[in-house]
Amino acid sequence: MSRETTALFISPGDFQRGTGGSFYNRKLAESLRERGVRFDVVMIPDLPYFTGLIAGLAISPLLLLRLATGKYDLVIADGWAHPATILFNVICRMTGSVRLVIIAHHVRWRTMKWPVAFIARKIEGLGFRAAELIVTVSRFVSREVEPLVGCSERIVIAHPGSGPLLATTRYSGTANGKRVRLLFVGNCTRLKGLDHLIEALGLVKDIPITLDVVGDLSFEPRFYKKLVRQAEALGVSQNVTFHGALAHQDLGSFYSRADIFTFPSLYEGFGIVLAEAMHAGLPIIATRLGPTNEILRENENALIVPAADPVAFAGAIRRLAADGFLRESFRCRSRELAASLPTWRQTCEDVCDRIEIMIQNSPDKTRTTMKTPKP
Repeated sequence: MSRETTALFISPGDFQRGTGGSFYNRKLAESLRERGVRFDVVMIPDLPYFTGLIAGLAISPLLLLRLATGKYDLVIADGWAHPATILFNVICRMTGSVRLVIIAHHVRWRTMKWPVAFIARKIEGLGFRAAELIVTVSRFVSREVEPLVGCSERIVIAHPGSGPLLATTRYSGTANGKRVRLLFVGNCTRLKGLDHLIEALGLVKDIPITLDVVGDLSFEPRFYKKLVRQAEALGVSQNVTFHGALAHQDLGSFYSRADIFTFPSLYEGFGIVLAEAMHAGLPIIATRLGPTNEILRENENALIVPAADPVAFAGAIRRLAADGFLRESFRCRSRELAASLPTWRQTCEDVCDRIEIMIQNSPDKTRTTMKTPKP
């Protein structure tokens, strides 16, 4: 006899926090709910890597106790949580009592330095190999995960969805003697490369520009304070405004009044904000990372520079700020390219379909079902 699917969704940190990965997870949860999947969300502490491993000795048994009730058919885990869930993942795989799906937004060992990265790589690979299905957010992440798993059969790619946040109203920038407005959207962490962007601003102080930084300042408070001191030391503090975290629906006004979108990141699994900037018709300056090549077109809607290179970033800012015709060409191309990006509904339906296929193909004494969503 068939019955509804019940799932446990494991989130590192607050499920509602303002990260691209958490936003993706929430969109997927909404789509699963529409298909009739009943699930509980478990939020485990988002701890430093090796602290998370130790905490997992207590966290994993608690998660296993939940499974012991026989309530869940499916576990969906954000891959970032794996240090604290590694024991849980392995036992799930060994017992076959529940189907495990991992959402891979990043490959975490890549954010570390050797030799710590070598150890983390082995542990992360063990966690991924425990999954029956691995959903990656880009071809770049898929290529990073495949060597850890040893095969590609269990890996699927589902790019994050996107869409215009607000009907945009363009501002003319320097054409009317105004300052060119740069925009950065992302949480204030070292991996986002904000220190290199601010250093670049110090190299173009002769240009009338401003930078709006929108994102949570509490993730790495010491780094935020460092950025404030850096801007003051470079003499650009009056041109940089830290707006802090905003609700996602409130970002539209920032996209609509910006002239150039900046993406100085040092590591990303995808970069949802790039898609949002393209829907807003923004020219983009981004660092050369694996996922940026999947969404941007160099010299068509974006200038792409090496990561951690303030001089190159400053040169790109100078070029776009001075050339209104180039900015307009990039704006038009961004909108054209944005039209071909998947919507959130398309992305989530694709993931749900993959999970449904996994459920149907998994040998199990009890058949579970997922409802077909309403059109």
